Amino acid sequence: LSDTTLDVLINQFLSAPTRSGNPREPGSRYRELCRYQRHVQPGMGGRVAPIIDDYNTPWTMPIAFAVAAAFSFAAAGVFVKRGIDGNSLVTALLISLSVTAFVTAVFAAFDMPQELSLLAVALFAASGVMGDGIGRAAFFGAVDRLGPSISTPIQTAAYPAVALIGGVLLFSETLTVVRVLGAAAIVSGIWALTGQNPAGGDGSPRTGAGFGWHWAYLLPVAAGVAFGISDFLRKVGLDETPNPAFGATVAAATVLAIWGAIALSVPHV
Repeated sequence: LSDTTLDVLINQFLSAPTRSGNPREPGSRYRELCRYQRHVQPGMGGRVAPIIDDYNTPWTMPIAFAVAAAFSFAAAGVFVKRGIDGNSLVTALLISLSVTAFVTAVFAAFDMPQELSLLAVALFAASGVMGDGIGRAAFFGAVDRLGPSISTPIQTAAYPAVALIGGVLLFSETLTVVRVLGAAAIVSGIWALTGQNPAGGDGSPRTGAGFGWHWAYLLPVAAGVAFGISDFLRKVGLDETPNPAFGATVAAATVLAIWGAIALSVPHV
């Protein structure tokens, strides 16, 4: 499960209609979990943000989703490392993207957008190229060369760093002391991790790698940057067509078609 898939799951749960067809009626799952209010928070550049209803939502719910997301990202690195052994990068990407497209399409089938914006489709496709395409390929390559214990923390550290910088520059978010300290902690963590030896050896290039192992540290950073840019594109797309399941399906299907065309045109890739 990626953060996109978790977002789809949450939205489907919140918007699922009751027997009367009204997802917001008293006693519905929407009401029992939380309510979303459209409002503008200071320092958010006019963005619409959700409000958790403390009366209906257990305080443990956000923590549970955060833990589930963290566990999913960590487990993904281990599964990728085991699965990519003996297989090509393109094969791993095609399998992974096929599963992602299927899961998101199942949710999208039950909640198709009533109004479709071509701009939103283009933004979702672009977010897929950045995240599911460049980001996932870079992350898989990093796991193959560095191992999940090094590549996953670096990728997940670069991800919020990009979100922080982008939030300040694009959405006029306030740069607080806590955020600066958090960014410093991220840089320190990456510095500490890059001092370790990769999974493939003692500091020399891993067998079969096309470049020295130190260059491989750029792969998880590139993955984090790509995922961060993908989120910004997805955010603008969701403002046009607020349907995360549909957006995730378009993103995954776009990249699946691209990598499929590459695999067919270059059989030995």
